[in-house]
Amino acid sequence: MTPLEKKIRNQIRASGSISVSQFMSTAMSNPFHGYYQTRDPFGLTGDFITAPEISQVFGEILGLWCAVTWQKENKPKKLSLVELGPGRGTLMSDIMRSCITVPSFLEAVEIHLVETSSVLCKIQKQVLSNFKVHWHKTLDTIPQKPTLIIANEFFDALPVDQYINTSQGWRERRVDYDENSKNLIFILNKKRISIQIPKKLQNARLGAVFENCPIGQKLANKIGRWICLNGVAAIIIDYGYTGPKTLETLQAVKSHQTHNPLLEIGEADLTAHVDFSAISRAFTKGGAKVYGPKNQGEFLLSLGIETRIKKLLEEANSKQAEILMEGCRRLTSSSQMGTLFKVIAVLPANHRAPAGFELQS
Repeated sequence: MTPLEKKIRNQIRASGSISVSQFMSTAMSNPFHGYYQTRDPFGLTGDFITAPEISQVFGEILGLWCAVTWQKENKPKKLSLVELGPGRGTLMSDIMRSCITVPSFLEAVEIHLVETSSVLCKIQKQVLSNFKVHWHKTLDTIPQKPTLIIANEFFDALPVDQYINTSQGWRERRVDYDENSKNLIFILNKKRISIQIPKKLQNARLGAVFENCPIGQKLANKIGRWICLNGVAAIIIDYGYTGPKTLETLQAVKSHQTHNPLLEIGEADLTAHVDFSAISRAFTKGGAKVYGPKNQGEFLLSLGIETRIKKLLEEANSKQAEILMEGCRRLTSSSQMGTLFKVIAVLPANHRAPAGFELQS
């Protein structure tokens, strides 16, 4: 039994079942034993791999997108370049390297990383040792000035609540402790739910699951207001869908394999797919203009990832060439990350469409 499983069991015994979002929050963010507080989960030796670890070209393309967006937004002399959940710092390192060709952008940039994990902060400090970086626990302590916000595979890690359609109506799924099996289990709350299920889903089939991420929507609203107040843009890249839909997407991953979310708590990554429609509405309610979602593959191809790969292949040996080509395929193919992963851009209202979204009105 992990320390967090013991903590959750004791909490349930004392106060009753807890919501799925409470469970996820404890498992991932407990300051002493939470998943992200105790390890480096990235790469082949970790539990999962993200786009920046797959190919340097992902960060290079995103870096040039940032520079072009800054240029389109009248080149403010001071710019906060903010990354939410920056992992090992690989993405930010690739972004800064790719922008060497735009020195005026680098001169304007001040790097801010929003990170709660002390383990990852240490790694980020090593990877980004050549840059002046400011670390924050939340967005709230970042200076109010023109800002570019990057969130790659960040929203999927935010806790969700789950609701199931039953013969008595929609009911909340919760986590409880079963005295007979001595295990944590999922149960249904008998009480009526307090949230409004989207009209499109109210007559869904029995057993249908609706996931809601109020924390993500609240953050999206804050980012929308931030961009409108200070100017420039945000870009969100994650796996998900355009909702509302009845999908059960909560999953646990350990050593690159699916895992029971109620076992080895704090030792496995917990995520849920992002409802891009829900966070887009939240950005819009904050006053911003949302472009997308656009499939990641289409987005990267429109920004010239194939051209960049061809350039790198000119000086690559056979092993490097294989890695570059496989990385491009994983990032853009519909059978890999190209379709499941989506991209949205957030700008102040009435501003021009950013690169990659020019055809959207």
